[in-house]
Amino acid sequence: MKRHSSPRIRALYDGIVSRAASLGFVTSEFRVGDAPGALTPARLNSILGARGIVGVIVAIAPGIAFALPLDWSRLAAVAVGFTVREPSLHRVAPDHYHNMLALCRHLHDRGCRRIGFCVDRNSAERTDYLWIAGLRSHQEHALAAKRINPLILDDFYSQESRSVISNWARDQKLDAMISNHDQGKDFTSAKHPGMANPIIFAHLDRAPDAIDGAGIDQRFSDVGAAAVDVVIGQLHRNERGVPLVPRTLLVPGRLIC
Repeated sequence: MKRHSSPRIRALYDGIVSRAASLGFVTSEFRVGDAPGALTPARLNSILGARGIVGVIVAIAPGIAFALPLDWSRLAAVAVGFTVREPSLHRVAPDHYHNMLALCRHLHDRGCRRIGFCVDRNSAERTDYLWIAGLRSHQEHALAAKRINPLILDDFYSQESRSVISNWARDQKLDAMISNHDQGKDFTSAKHPGMANPIIFAHLDRAPDAIDGAGIDQRFSDVGAAAVDVVIGQLHRNERGVPLVPRTLLVPGRLIC
């Protein structure tokens, strides 16, 4: 969909539309929030009722701890990711914890013991700090792995942050860096000053069609398809409203190396 500039969001949307169509359902997209052209929750609630829409996927929440006040009593719903906090819906998300573990183990198998993780604060929060939890687990249990604190930045792209990343990589004597940003490669493509060997870069949110480098394809198309299955399952069981016991379905990523 052209309006979605992010490959990740496009893949998620395509997965939703494709899976729904294969099961005989039609999808409509609505945007809620403060952006130009976005709907208020009250307006969306009115549209859903008028059109008889009873299945909802809250696909991309605009912020951390997002709340969406709708008449949930008539809806079968699922949230994508961990940012929708109110109400507590069923959710589908990438398996951030095990995706990080898989990437750390791959680097460990390549001989890397000083693995650093550089991430922006917004992404760390949106993934419910599960990436960091996976990193900590690897550092605690992998043979000879060094405990290096993740570098969490408020603004990954500022000139100041570039200097912070460069100094951190040098001071920690990294032999590998994991990040969810392509810019991390800028600090690993050549020998870093003061280091004996180049730093290996691994991408935690790698595009499936990227041509180089190890990383995790988070399979957002499959995440979207799984979200459709959760909603349709509720419709078939005649389940509506906020669930008493919300369930979380995690979709494993694909290691590319």
